[in-house]
Amino acid sequence: MRVLADNGRFVVADDAGRLVFLERRGLVPTWTVFVLGLLVGVFALASVGIAAAVNFEGRWVAAAVLVGLAAVLSGALRWVMGKRRRRLAVALRMEEASVVVDAAGGVLSDRTGRVIAPLREVKFKRVMQATSSSRALAVAWSGGTRVVFRGDPFAGAIDGAVDVLRGRGIAVE
Repeated sequence: MRVLADNGRFVVADDAGRLVFLERRGLVPTWTVFVLGLLVGVFALASVGIAAAVNFEGRWVAAAVLVGLAAVLSGALRWVMGKRRRRLAVALRMEEASVVVDAAGGVLSDRTGRVIAPLREVKFKRVMQATSSSRALAVAWSGGTRVVFRGDPFAGAIDGAVDVLRGRGIAVE
């Protein structure tokens, strides 16, 4: 599979002319890395601020506690980043696919090849997510709707996936 659009968790890949929409499961979210990094910085800066105070009497305990917290959180950050890197390095598998767009065959299918709907009855559209300020890309057909690519304010938008679909002549509302 050749990756065409990727925001970390969600991927659009080309598999012998078919567009495969995948979700990497077990991936540490980008916001976790961001929050841990932010906390390390806050605790480290706070300990430096306390240590630099003009009247340092008795505040060394607070500074030491904050340095200890920063050290523990930086260890957690290294572990989380390593886990994320290892998961991103794993090859994409068809078992992670949510839908497959087969333009040549004119069908939308699931990961097992079961036909969901003919492409002429399928619409791709941008939708709002209830839990995020970023948009998601959904595919709708007469029998239902499925979100196939979610944007993330930390990892990226859905624009890459939309561009891939439009590049294949598939309209996105």
